This record gives sequence, C-alpha cells and structure tokens, in this order.
Amino acid sequence: MRKILYIHPDESIAYLIDRMENTEENTIYIAADRNPALFIDAVNIKLLRREAVALGKNIVIASLDRNVLDAAKNASMDSLEISVEELEAEEEHAAAPVSVIEDAPAEDEPEEINVRVMRRDAHAPTVFRKTIAPEASRVTLTERNMLRGEEIEPHSGIAFSWKFITLSFIAAGVAAGAGFYALSPRLSVVIVPKKETVRFDFQAVADSKLSAIDVGKARIPGQSIQTEKTAEGEFTASSKNNQETKAEGELTVYNEFSSNSQTLVKSTRFTAKDGNVFRLKNGVVVPGATIKDGKVVSPGMVTAAIIADQAGAAHNIGPSDFTIPGFAGTPKFTGFRAKSSKPMTGGGTGGSFAATADDLEKAKAALSEKLAAQTQEYINANIGKGLVVLAGARTQGTPDFSADTPDAGGKFKARLKAAYEVFAFSESDVAALAEDHLVRRLLDTQKTVPGTRVVSYADETMNSGKTALSFTVKVNELAAGAVKQEQIQAQLAGKGEDEIKRILRENEAVESAEVTFWPFWISLAPDNPKRITVTVQGM
Repeated sequence: MRKILYIHPDESIAYLIDRMENTEENTIYIAADRNPALFIDAVNIKLLRREAVALGKNIVIASLDRNVLDAAKNASMDSLEISVEELEAEEEHAAAPVSVIEDAPAEDEPEEINVRVMRRDAHAPTVFRKTIAPEASRVTLTERNMLRGEEIEPHSGIAFSWKFITLSFIAAGVAAGAGFYALSPRLSVVIVPKKETVRFDFQAVADSKLSAIDVGKARIPGQSIQTEKTAEGEFTASSKNNQETKAEGELTVYNEFSSNSQTLVKSTRFTAKDGNVFRLKNGVVVPGATIKDGKVVSPGMVTAAIIADQAGAAHNIGPSDFTIPGFAGTPKFTGFRAKSSKPMTGGGTGGSFAATADDLEKAKAALSEKLAAQTQEYINANIGKGLVVLAGARTQGTPDFSADTPDAGGKFKARLKAAYEVFAFSESDVAALAEDHLVRRLLDTQKTVPGTRVVSYADETMNSGKTALSFTVKVNELAAGAVKQEQIQAQLAGKGEDEIKRILRENEAVESAEVTFWPFWISLAPDNPKRITVTVQGM
C-alpha cells in the first residue's frame, strides 16, 4: 500500500522523518509543494534518503517545482512531476469509493453516510498520527552541520544579568501563552443535511359566505368580482358581389292628418330631401293621431323597412326627412311625413363586398380571444395583491356580437361585449392549509427549506349558485434534515476521529459531513464544545 504525506509550510526535516517512521505503508508519496525549500536543501534531502533506506521505505517526491525535482534526482531519489490534486485523484481511483447514500440499503444494514476527515494543512481526506520520534532517529544540529562538512566550536558562554534573564522569562511566557491559544485544538464540522421533496395534494373550498378560514374543514373565504368588457376590431369580408345592389334602411312614418289609420301598400314611394327615391319593402298601417279640441296632441307612427328604387352607391345616404309623393296635391301630403335616424347602406354598382357566415365566425373568435385578454388584464390590475383567480373560476355571460356592412374595400368592423364574474381567494389562506398538511407529514428530524414551496391548482368547479369554488391544491416543497448544532457540538466534544464518524453517521438529519481538525497534529476534538464550529450548508 502507499501513503501520501502532506508537508506543512513550517515543517522541519526531523519532524518529517519522524512522521515517515510512524507510517505503516511501505510506499510513501511526499507532497512537497507547500514547503519546497525543505527539499531543495541538499543536506535535508540526503538525510531523508538515508532514513528511508534504513526504514525500508520507498520514498517518492511529488512536486511541480523544478528545483525540488532536480534536488531529488541529484540525491538518487524517486520523484514524480505531478500536482497534489492529480496525486489525490489517482489515489481515490485506486481506492474503493465511499458511498454517500445507498440507493436501496438493505434492511439489516445501516445507511452509509460519507464523513470526510481533514487536517487544516491538507487538501484531501487523511489521518495524521500523533507520535514522538525516538531520540536515536532525531537529526541533531551537530549531525546536520557535520554532513555539511562544518566543525562545531564549543560555546564559550556569555554572562547575562539577572534583569536580562527575568525579562527573557517574561517574554517567553507571553509568547508561550499566545502560542498555546493559537494552537489550542479546534474542530470545524460542515454538514450537508438530508433533503427530499415532499409532495401532497388536498381538496379545498373557497366560499363567499365565509369570513374566516376553517383549517379543519379546509374551507377559506372567497369573493366574487363582476366586470363588463367590450372588444372591437376591423376584419375583411371574403365575398364580393358582382351584381348591382340597392341601399336599404328604416324610417318612421308619422300620421298628423287625422285620428284615422292609414294603410300604405308595399312599394309605396318615399322621396328623400336629396331626391333619392325609396320604396316600402312591405305594406304597413300607420295608426291615427291623437286629437284633442281639434288639435293633434301626438301623431300616430310606425317604423318600416325601405329599399332604394334604383341600385347604386348614390342611395347610401345619411339620416333624412321623407315625403310621400303619392299624396302630392292632397291635404295628406302635408299630414303624412317620414324620417330616418340611421344611414341607408348596401347600395352599389357592382363589385361590392359581403361578410360571409365564416367571416363573421372568425371575427367573433378573434374578438373572444381579445376579450379574454382584456379581462385578464383587468384581473391583474384590479384584483388585490395576494389573491388567486383560477381559469375555471371565471363565468362569462351571453356575449353580444354585432358587425357593420363592409365598405367599398371589403373592410368591416365588429364588436363583442360580455359580462364576466370572477371568483377569487387569498393565497395566504391556501398557504395556511398547506402548512397544516405539511406538519403532519414531516418527521421530527426534518424541517422545510424556506422559499422552495411550489403550489399549483387543478379541478376547480363553481357551485350552481356561484357562491363557492372547490379545487385541488398540489404542493411540492423541499424538506431538509433538522441539524441541531449545539447538540452535535456537545456530542463531539472530546471524541476521537472514529467516534466522530460514528456519531455523525447515526444522525438521521445528516447527508454527509466534512470534519477538519486544527492544528493538523491533533486527533481528538476539543473538550470545550464552544471550540467546535458546526456549519450547515444550503440552509
């Protein structure tokens, strides 16, 4: 088997040899790039090679630093030009992967949780042993200088004053205290909680007769809103008439002559002020006038359809007064008169257009879409914020459709008017119902992730009286493990690496965890829970 040793920036060659001696694996890869100066020193590299041979270890220096690789080559040591990340990837590929969560764990086997243990100076999962090298294996300053070919002169000794000694002890104490605090054990735990999507449906009713929510019966207040909209547009007629056509319209005939009724036969002529002649399409009877004291109090009147005597657009006249030329030369000529309030239309000399039934249906369909869009705009602009209006909660009255006669270019205008009634309810009321259902579905070790709820609606149905709306609520929401940070701090305090792994793996709220020791040489969590930091990711 092989082992990767990660080098601390301040590590000495003596400490590295100590760690190497206490490593069980025979092949050791040394990740040198965090302290390349340690290996560039020729004395250090010779000592490392000598100790490796004595211990029967196969040492490989892994580095991207050309100076380090050259120093290893000069010392006849194996080297590998590779980054720490690449080395780790090879190691992970060679080793069996650790399962994060089994897709289908056996009933008699616990679910495996990935707990990654790291040291602050490391880039990958590893376990450092806390050992003390035997005195014989330590490299002394004398030995180091002898390898350099230097002689060590005995120290002659210097006389120090008591004041200097006292100040030195105080400074050393302060430095020791600061170092103790800085190197006091700390543990960092980063937890990824278990997550799953909770899905459920429930039935609800919005009732306009309710003033408050009834969670137990899943009934909430509703409200009805009414509006009337008109859509108008211009369309093109597809039928062109090649025959000449006569203008048509209506007029009202007034009897101010006597109290006796007057019969006017079909084709009776009426002359407009501009001289155009029209004829009755059907015979009519004009009622007699109301006369009191020999005076006409109110004339008798009747509305009749007329058609131009001749074809042509010239008869498409506006509102006009009419006389009856058949009464000319008699008192009835002034006693009977007629008047139109709308234009005469449809007259043409050939090539006139007409809207077919299909043209009108297409116009009606287009206006229906336009009307629906206008209604939605009205709802968006006028329905209060936080209210919901479902598509099935809109009731449309009988639409009123009308269309004009096409003009000379075949264009005609059409209108569609309809009354709408929409039924709305509060989104927050539905949220309260959803929360009630969700609480009953969550485990004690779960809590919802804020901002992940998605609500949709289906199967909405209005009752016959249009006072209540029933519908289905569909809810999707993400639930995560409820990680109790203070409890975990207390559980991990004073525990070793294996015990920490066991505790985290047994926690049903934990998906995976990464544990980092500081300083890198410790193997026990601090006894004080306050020196254990527990961070929950994604919450």
